[in-house]
Amino acid sequence: MRLRKLAALAATAAVAVTGVSTATASAWSGSIDTGTQYRIETFGSLALDVQGGAQYDGAPVIQWPYNGGANQKWRFLPTATPLQYKIQNVNSGKCLTSLGGRYGLVQFTCSLRTVNQEWVPVFGSYPDPTQVRFHTANGTGSLDVPGGTGSWGVQLLVWPYSGALNQQFHLTPM
Repeated sequence: MRLRKLAALAATAAVAVTGVSTATASAWSGSIDTGTQYRIETFGSLALDVQGGAQYDGAPVIQWPYNGGANQKWRFLPTATPLQYKIQNVNSGKCLTSLGGRYGLVQFTCSLRTVNQEWVPVFGSYPDPTQVRFHTANGTGSLDVPGGTGSWGVQLLVWPYSGALNQQFHLTPM
């Protein structure tokens, strides 16, 4: 009996720390179509955008008003780990990459061995079940609009998970 209580307490603590529950994880299973291009929108209805349509490694990934450009379209590439994806820009063919720490997100040549390009989408974020959070596969944090700003041109980054609106996004199939 005591062991079951400890196991339940540990599971509750894990959910509190990561913000991910088995119910949430199963709710989004199969929701990503790897054959579809998506627009990824911030909570402020701005699109994830490779700044200026750049095609070079290290180009910043920013939020910008939707303009229909290929630099605002993304596809999800499966990885060797189930339920994890690389997020590839349609314009450049490069992947959304976290440089670690508090550095901004960039695009970089997709690599099979680069864990900082692997993302875990989690659908069903509170308060809107149509929202999605993107956690890093290596557990360093979540895709984040710094300070929750709605300003155009702000570079996104990885920040510890908070569950705030600036870490919630919406996928629109294109």
